[in-house]
Formats: sequence, structure tokens, C-alpha cells
Amino acid sequence: LPRNVVMDSALSLLITLMVAIQVSMPIGTYQLFNGRHDDKTRLWLLAVTLMSIAMSLASFRPVIPMFWSFQLAWVLIAASMLLMIEVMQRELALKRTPRSMWLIPGLVMVAWSVYVVVIYLLGLTESLGVASNSLMMAILGGTLSILLMRLYRRMPSQSLKLLGIGVFL
Repeated sequence: LPRNVVMDSALSLLITLMVAIQVSMPIGTYQLFNGRHDDKTRLWLLAVTLMSIAMSLASFRPVIPMFWSFQLAWVLIAASMLLMIEVMQRELALKRTPRSMWLIPGLVMVAWSVYVVVIYLLGLTESLGVASNSLMMAILGGTLSILLMRLYRRMPSQSLKLLGIGVFL
């Protein structure tokens, strides 16, 4: 720990609990999809893993540098959500051109990453950065929710309903 950080035992317990939950998410996802090895499954597992890493970094916010706990976490969350959107588009068969499937998400990730670093260098992480991240999460989460609703209409299931509620929250 840095010398100027005194960690309360409750905070330590909360961080440990958060990391334990985030470690279990990719493991549980892998077990859930055991035996299914298509591209959508691998992309979903990668998305869940990136989200778990991002949430773990965010939970260490009191004890690690701001760049790691804010900026890197925001980039990983955006990448995770873009991968989830990609999986939903593939599941709904909305993508027809595999060559260009990564062009727009790739450009979005490059632009978002540059923006996040510039916000950090300007010292605006806790104001403009938090607002920008909230807007980005709302846009990507809304897109993912719409795709999940479309998939739920096609194949109604309890798990899709729960996933949709989770994304909405």
C-alpha cells in the first residue's frame, strides 16, 4: 500500500469481496458454456473477463493510481460492452460482412482510449471523465438492452430476461 493510505478493515473486506466476485464471473461463465466452443461463446467469455478485470481495478481505487482505477477500467468496460454488442449482433444474425466487423468497434475503441488518456492528462478525470464514462455506459448499455430485447422476442427465456435486467441496471 502507498504510505499515505490507511485502509479500514471494512474497506479491505469490501475490496476482497468485490475481487472474489469478479474472479468467479469468468470462471462461472466458462463453466456455463462448457462444451460450447463457437465464436460467440469465446467473445462472450472475453467480454465477461474484461468486465471483471475492469471492476476489479475499480474496486482497488483507494489504493492504486487513478490511471489504473479510472482510465484503464473505463477502456476495458467499453471494450467489454462492444464485444457483448458484437455477440448479440451475431446471435441475431445482423452482421453479414465478417471482414469489416471490427472496423467500427475498433475505431470507437481507439477514439475512446485517446479521449480517456487526454482527459487524464488534462486532470479532468473526476469531472468530465466521470460524466463522459456515464454517457458512454448509457449509450452502450442502451444498445445492448435493445439487442437483448430483440433476442428475447425471438427466443424467450428466463436467462435472457435476467441478463436484460442486469444490463439495464
